[in-house]
Amino acid sequence: MAKYMQELQLWEILLLSLGSILFAALIVGFFIQLKNEKLKLSYAGFFMVPIIMIALPTIKNITLLGDFLKIETLVKTLEENPNNEEAKKELQSVLEHLPQEAQSASLMVAEAKAKTFVKDYEEAEEMVEEVLIKSPENKEAKLTKARIKAAKARDHLMKDPESDDKRQKYLNNVKKLQELGQLKTVDKLYIKEAQKLKLEKNTKVKKGALPPQS
Repeated sequence: MAKYMQELQLWEILLLSLGSILFAALIVGFFIQLKNEKLKLSYAGFFMVPIIMIALPTIKNITLLGDFLKIETLVKTLEENPNNEEAKKELQSVLEHLPQEAQSASLMVAEAKAKTFVKDYEEAEEMVEEVLIKSPENKEAKLTKARIKAAKARDHLMKDPESDDKRQKYLNNVKKLQELGQLKTVDKLYIKEAQKLKLEKNTKVKKGALPPQS
């Protein structure tokens, strides 16, 4: 769970800081009034302001965490059973209703994986590239990038199965994916299909054989 905690934005940091300072000031005031026997019950109401200031960023992060845990579960399902149409539909729905863009590396890679299965390759590539610029050795980002390229090349080949150039591009991208290791079922299916294409030049890519399909 910790890997999906979102990095706080500036306004959230300020809100947490001010809320904490105000809460501490109210605590001091509480004990001063208590000591002087001037404490009024209404004073407790002032504590609601800093509590809300502290709670808002926390609640937002918890909500986002729930969405990404759901995404992670659906992605794992599709990695092992890439033709699961129900999981794809649910994944598409979750992505459409995300409250904000991911900012931490783990969230961005998770969202990129999800976008690959719903064929949103451009956004998926952009997110992974952003992660790799900051962290070039991120293994999960590298694997996700290779999977995106293989899936994208496969879709292009499906549209023009007679193209030798597109066939070769698909084979090259699958080779790069294979070299990374730590492969899921979906990656192994790409590799298996690529091996058949190498052996049989006239073998056509069959629609439905591999995801991401829609």
